[in-house]
Amino acid sequence: MDLHLSRRGAALFALTLLAMPVSTGIAAHAAEAPITLRLSHGAAPSEPYQIGLEKFRDEIEKSTDGAIKVQIFPSGQLGDEASSVKGVQAGTISMAVVAGATIADYAPVIRIFDLPFLFASREQAYKVADGPIGKSADEKLAEKGLVLLGYFEAGVRNVLNNQRPITTLADFKGMKVRVVPSPMNIDTFRALGANPVPLPYGQLYTSLQTHVVDGAEAANTNYLASKFYEVAPYYALVRWQVLMSPVVISKKVFDRLTPEQQAKVRAAAAAAVTAERNAYQATDNAAFSDLTSRGVKVTEPPLEPWIAAVKPVWDKWAPVVGEDNLKAALADK
Repeated sequence: MDLHLSRRGAALFALTLLAMPVSTGIAAHAAEAPITLRLSHGAAPSEPYQIGLEKFRDEIEKSTDGAIKVQIFPSGQLGDEASSVKGVQAGTISMAVVAGATIADYAPVIRIFDLPFLFASREQAYKVADGPIGKSADEKLAEKGLVLLGYFEAGVRNVLNNQRPITTLADFKGMKVRVVPSPMNIDTFRALGANPVPLPYGQLYTSLQTHVVDGAEAANTNYLASKFYEVAPYYALVRWQVLMSPVVISKKVFDRLTPEQQAKVRAAAAAAVTAERNAYQATDNAAFSDLTSRGVKVTEPPLEPWIAAVKPVWDKWAPVVGEDNLKAALADK
């Protein structure tokens, strides 16, 4: 036997033994390192978005035994909605809740949720969001780097202002009204006789305070939570929209998860949607009582003139959202 070869083989064997636990240890350490998802939304920490995302956090951390961790950034800490969407597409932000109008250019069917006076109830809006119409946005969004996980509610929307009580549509005419930066919302408020001013939500309080705008649209919950009543004490119950907000996760982030983890993310998101909607219904009712106790001047103008005024908006946008989709949404009443 060649003693030189024997010694060389023994040395190689020893090196292999030394290397094995090191490489195995590195792999084990990597496998144990938790995945951290960064979640962005623009609402206050006391609002239902936060409640829904906290439910998501609790569910996913429990179901994965801590393999997936969640950090929530409310109040636009990671940027406004447009910036958050870009971050989600890039994978620097894992998930976001945004107004449908923010991503509707990617999936035009989402604009159906912005049609004025379409939904007679929350339940009707939920059926459309959770059914084939809402789900049909998924493929288009995926092409743009977004995976749709469901729809939060953003409230039954009314009109607030700092000028005068709105008892008729005529009282609304000429007001400078902040709207979500969306062509359909701009068309809607222009049809109602207002002067729409597209602004990020985070700028609304100061814009009302400094009279950059006279009014805006909001739900009871965020009107109270963001203290808009301090700078706009007139509140007209017009219920022009039940706003639904898509919850999206970065496709780059989602594709890095195992199939089992992806299923758990979807399950946690479904639980979050239920929790958030329940919270919105509960807080909306409680918020209205609170607002009236704070001296907010509430009016309830007749809606027939408002509905008639936005007919041209329907005529213009129905082909974009799809005539069949519109008929199906109306059938869900």
